[in-house]
Parts: sequence; structure tokens; C-alpha cells
Amino acid sequence: MRILLFGLRLTTFVALFCPQWTGADPNDWVNPRYVLATKAGDPTTASAQQGIISNAAKTAKSGPWMITTSKDAPPSNNLHDYLSWAPYHWPNCNWCPKGSKMFVEPSERDQTNVEVTPVDHGSDLIDHLDPDLAGAGALQNAMEFHPGMEHDLLKRTSVTDELEWSLGLGNWTDDFVGQNDDLDAALPLVSIADGVPVLAPPPSSATVSTQTTDSEPSSSSVEESNSTSETTTPTGAYLHPMTNKKQNPCTPSPTKTLSPSATWTSCDYVPRDGQVNPDVRTLNGASDINAVSQSVLYNAIAYALTRQSTYSSNAALFLERFFFDKSTFMNPNVNYGQVVRGPGTQTGSYMGIVDLRGMVKVSNAVMILRGIKSPDWTAAKDSAMVSWAKSYIKWLQTSDLGVHAQGAKNNHGTFYYSQLAAIQLLSGDQKGAATSLHTYFTGPYMEQIVASGEQPLEAVRTRPFHYRCFNIEAMLTNAKLGDQLGMNYWSFKTKYGATIQTAINYVMSLNPGKEDGSEAYSHVAAAAAAYGDPQKKYINYLRSKSSSYTSQSFWYYDQPHAFDATPSTSPLHNRGDLDVAGEDPLPSSGASAVQNAENCPPVFGDSDSIELDVGISATCDILRPYYPDPT
Repeated sequence: MRILLFGLRLTTFVALFCPQWTGADPNDWVNPRYVLATKAGDPTTASAQQGIISNAAKTAKSGPWMITTSKDAPPSNNLHDYLSWAPYHWPNCNWCPKGSKMFVEPSERDQTNVEVTPVDHGSDLIDHLDPDLAGAGALQNAMEFHPGMEHDLLKRTSVTDELEWSLGLGNWTDDFVGQNDDLDAALPLVSIADGVPVLAPPPSSATVSTQTTDSEPSSSSVEESNSTSETTTPTGAYLHPMTNKKQNPCTPSPTKTLSPSATWTSCDYVPRDGQVNPDVRTLNGASDINAVSQSVLYNAIAYALTRQSTYSSNAALFLERFFFDKSTFMNPNVNYGQVVRGPGTQTGSYMGIVDLRGMVKVSNAVMILRGIKSPDWTAAKDSAMVSWAKSYIKWLQTSDLGVHAQGAKNNHGTFYYSQLAAIQLLSGDQKGAATSLHTYFTGPYMEQIVASGEQPLEAVRTRPFHYRCFNIEAMLTNAKLGDQLGMNYWSFKTKYGATIQTAINYVMSLNPGKEDGSEAYSHVAAAAAAYGDPQKKYINYLRSKSSSYTSQSFWYYDQPHAFDATPSTSPLHNRGDLDVAGEDPLPSSGASAVQNAENCPPVFGDSDSIELDVGISATCDILRPYYPDPT
């Protein structure tokens, strides 16, 4: 099927605006001992090996990457500081429609025949291109926006011709809404209870709250892959413009032309869970850390497989430029990660730490380069990288944002401990890494998977299949890091008797609907390698879903002999030399799953809600149905 995008085929759009776009593997950890022992051309993984080598060369063409090339400075005005914007937040200006030419590129400001009609902000561009594509992870991931493009997507009226374009930062107009009643009906509704904005309930009449400082609700929904969510009739305060065409009194428009960035400090921003604001992709921070982390891992492995110095040189250069070159280094903090824009002081959120989850791959690449004694990875470079890593570890463990992330109960907490443990390994602190993994598996992990394999804190998101796979991605990384230390977390059970394998089996049973089912493939391969596959359940699943799975990098990463302490390779065991703080490294699991006095699941503790993302919280009502009934 050809997908048209404002008259452009999707493939043409990507070619025009994403010339260097490449996909990235899930976050993962590959045991360096396994990499160094691999025989190049091993028939079991030969195709996957070749794919990694090819990707090493392809990704290197776009490097090196430098955080200092950003065209937008963070609030600190220091280009060495990482900057990203909260991806699910949208401006809600509600400017009056007359009296100004707004959000116009400089080249258009002198065009006398163009009148710009500003519209309210909020909708996800991708969701409105085609209702059948709403929430499609593959399309969302592929659509990287060219810097400044969203400011060109204006609804413009000229005296000579009429152009109906949409504002990437804004809500869609009444004219567009009226043309598609089916799209209106498919959008999630918002209800108001006691002045607090809440999303429409999922199955069993529960609610998710979207709390913001200005009490503006988002327009996200809770959906199950194999069920139909019900919605309530919205009443009261501001509603999604596609469900209520009556807006609050508008704010007088400025009397002069504003630059696109004016909205960042002039307009309140409201969360819309799962709907990515395309202008976040105009910043290079998130894309660069993902690109450099993926490329250095590919190139380090390619060097180990081929011994061709080009790959080693690539990895060493990219690491140097991004992390410790005197001119281009990134400061070892994420103080401005996932900033929520709007009036007042703009600071990062602890959710921004997940942006640097690629540090797992960076640490992995460094340890491979060390292990193979790459001549390009000199003692001086290694020392500089370790110094950076130690500073970042200190920030993760002591900053307000880092301390907050330590307590995150969902995927943000899982990825936090992945990063921390991997960087501790890079810095030579094995005991610290073991302690971090112990803290995760005896803490957040205990409430993350119920007996069925469902992950309640991920299931209530608007893209539940994605978020289930996303959290499994980090859980697997943590288990692999523990495996390298000789610690068997593969068989470790949550309070509800579930393991990581239980979660993977559950995801395999789901219909991803309009989401990207391929997100589960690498997890299934990992389950086969770690837990064994005597009934061929996992291999048959992969064969039924993909004809090319053996050429994917995960097929190389996830082989039984890549692990040391899994149920498929050895009896349950733990290494005594990594005893954590004098405790048993793997304390007994299966603790009582008794709910608290308010009949809320114990994951809530003394709170009545759990923050899932910036401004997005889940209440007891929405999560209670996913946990065991205490009676």
C-alpha cells in the first residue's frame, strides 16, 4: 500500500527529510568474553555477523557526533550540556486568531500576500495523517523531521492561491475535523473529576491522571492490545479540540511576528501520552547519543570479528569526540534532559535520564576494545573515558534528578539501573555494579511483573505493546549484566512468582494491533538462549514472524554460549566473590503480594498515584485490576 503524506509518498518523505536515518538495535549487553571468543564466519551466526560489520561501516559514515553542534542552547547556555525536550508535551497557546503573523520562517516574513492563521497546539501530526496509522511505532520511529520543517507546516491563506497545510506544533482546524467524523470518534476523550484532569478509563472503569501545573489535560488513552477501551463523556475544562470546538477565551496575540522558538517560553505545555511532538527531533542530543552508542558498539564488534583497524579507529574517534575531546565533550550530567517547555524556569526531569540508555552500548564497546587490546584505544583515552564515567556515576547517584530516577517504579527505573551498572563495569567497579543490580532486582523489579506475565505499569500506557517490550529490553540488559558477573537473575521471581521469561511469554501471546510487533523479536531470541527452547516455541515464533531473523544483530548477541549463568547453561548459582554489602546476592523471592489498607496494590506504598512519565500518572483505580485481588 502506498502511504501518501501531504501528496508525498512516505518513502519520498523519508528520503527528503531523513537522508541519514538508520534504525538502531534495542538496548542490549553482549558479554565481551563471548565476542572475543567468537569465530568469524561461524555458520550459526554468520549472517548476523555480516550484518553487524556492514552496519559498522554504514553508521560510521555519519560520524563523528558532537553534542556541541546543537543549534539550540540549553537553559545553561552551555553547549556542552545535553538538551532534550519532553517528547509527549505540546504547546497550548490558544492565541487569538487575529492581529499577528505568527510562527513564520524569516524568508516568509516579507510576503505581503500571506496571512498566517495561528491555531491551538496539541495534536500529533502522525496520528492525523491517516487514522489507521495512529500509534504505529514503526512509522513514528521512521519519521525524523528536518530541522525547521514543522514551522513550515502552516495553515496558510494567500490571495493568489490557497494552501491548506497543518501546523506541526498545533491543533488541527475545524475545517479538517469536520471532514473526518471517524477520526473524531477514534480519539481518546478526557474527563474532569474534582478539578483534576484525567484520561478516560481503561477496562474496569479506572483512571489515569495527567497532572500539570496549569491543570490542563492531555488527550491520551489507555488501550489493551486485545480489548476495546471505553471512554467517558468529557465535561468541564479544556478538551481535545477535535472533540470540543468551543475553546476557552483566547490570549491576545502578539502584535509582531514571533520566531518559532517564541512558543517555548510563551505557551504552557501539556502532556499527551504516547504522542511525540515532532519538533523534539529538531534537537540533536537524543539522536546523537543513540547514534554514537550504536555505532561504537557495531565498530568494536566488527573489529573483534575482522581485526580490520578501520573499525577500531572509528570507535575510538567517536568516543573521544563525544565524551572527552576538549572542544566537543559532553558534560557528564543530564540536567536538561526532557525539559518541559513553557513560562518560567525550564529544568530537566528525571525522565530525561532514559535518553542516555545508550551508555550501556558505550560501556560494552569500551570493554570490547579493552579486551581485544585495540591499539587505537590507548591508555590515555581509556583513562579519560573512565574519568568521565566516574563523574557521571556520581551525578546519577547524588543529583536530585538521579536520586528521583532511582525510585522510578516503571521502565524509567529499570533503565536507570541498566545505565548505572554498565557504567560501573566500565569504570572497573564490579562490586558497585553488582550492588546496583541487586538493588533493582530486589526493588522495582519485584512489582513489575504479575503472575500472568503482564506488566501493569507499562500496560496502562497509550502504546502498551511498545512499553511492555521497552521495559523487557531493560530487564534483559540487567539480567545479562548480572550474568557476566556470574549472578543468575534469569530465574529470579517477582512478588507474584513471575520471571523475565514469564513477561516475554505474555508479550508473545498478544496481538500488537497497530503497534510494531517486531519490538518483541530480540526478546524472544534472548529467551530461547537464556531459558532453552526444547519445544521450539521461541524459534517457531521467530520463523512465523520474520524470514530474516538470523541476519539481525540480536541473533549474534543472543546465543546460549553468550551467557554464563542461565537456566539453559548451568544450574542456579551465584558467585561468592560478588557478595553485595554482606548480603545474599539473590535473596529469596516470592514475598507476599498483600495490598495496602486502601486496597491499592503494594507498588503504591503510601502514595495514591504513580508517575509514569513527565506529567503522566496512574491512579490506584487504573492499576488495581491488574494486580491480584487480596480477597
